[in-house]
Amino acid sequence: MDSLVEGVLSWSPLARADLSDIVELREAIDYLDDVPDEVDLDHLERRFDEALGDPTADAVVGRDVGDTIVAYAWNVVRRPVGSVAQVWLDGGVHPGWRHQGIGSHMVAWQLARAEEWLRASRDREPGLDTLWVGAYVDERVPARSQVMSEAGLAPEHWFLDMRTPIGPDDRTDLPVVLATRHGPVRIEPFTDDRSDETRLLHNEVLVGPRARSDGHSDAPATPEQWQQFLRRPSARPQWSWVAVSEGHVVGYVLNSIDTADPHAHRAGWTDRLGVGFSWRGLGIGTALLRASHHSFAGAGLDTAGVSLETDDPDRDLGAFRASGYRSDDAVALYSRLLHLDADGSAHWEAPGRLG
Repeated sequence: MDSLVEGVLSWSPLARADLSDIVELREAIDYLDDVPDEVDLDHLERRFDEALGDPTADAVVGRDVGDTIVAYAWNVVRRPVGSVAQVWLDGGVHPGWRHQGIGSHMVAWQLARAEEWLRASRDREPGLDTLWVGAYVDERVPARSQVMSEAGLAPEHWFLDMRTPIGPDDRTDLPVVLATRHGPVRIEPFTDDRSDETRLLHNEVLVGPRARSDGHSDAPATPEQWQQFLRRPSARPQWSWVAVSEGHVVGYVLNSIDTADPHAHRAGWTDRLGVGFSWRGLGIGTALLRASHHSFAGAGLDTAGVSLETDDPDRDLGAFRASGYRSDDAVALYSRLLHLDADGSAHWEAPGRLG
């Protein structure tokens, strides 16, 4: 089995008895990489016992000469999304065994195993001929990104936390009228009488072609859900703003207080930012963020933050970058898509676009 993945370590199929050693390995990996990735034994045992695939065929462990597990690779089979099967790539190499090409060989083995799995599955389920393969990669670990890229995977989606300090300029008076080519736009405090109109604009933004540009991929909000959102203990409607043109809301920003800030700062948090499709590119998003910073400064806060999802950072992060936000935590979803033709030939493309 030594050549199952590569020749530096001794490789064998994953056994349930190996799971406690994998937990210890993950703790060592995550500690050095400074990546919070909570993996406990109960979680791994459930994954092993309830696997849709066969963990003894879909996962391997690599041992050093002392019989200690220092690497593992696990293809986690999950239920199809529509007609597309999916396999998530899990794995890691102990920091003391890096820079020997082990990780690259592991991912190559995982992709080959994923193709084997799809071929076997198609024999059992005719018509199942497409497989999405993906993995989350913390951008604080560039070597992992490099391994994924070299294996032909590419980012399809990003999850980011961005922050900017609140400074003296945020305490100055706000310009209340923004001149645009569509006419003047007023930046006004969010009020109850604007709430439902803001909800409807939010839902319009969500269902449009750039639904994720406000950083959220949730479903359209009902009036009840909207009110629950605004009445959360952390919600701060009084720190929120709308952009108004000729009496109609064309943009909005809804803010809250970060009650669990890991940086121990008093942080204001932007939960929703949206601009109507025909009003984009006019600086309205940047103006709404500036108004938010003004509210945060008035409340004595020292940091502004936002969590974002995007499949196009260049498109969706412009207003935040222009307002001084910088990423302090970013995770990318890397993927490839495999198609099997009727004659059995395989075609890969990246990124895979699961959904």
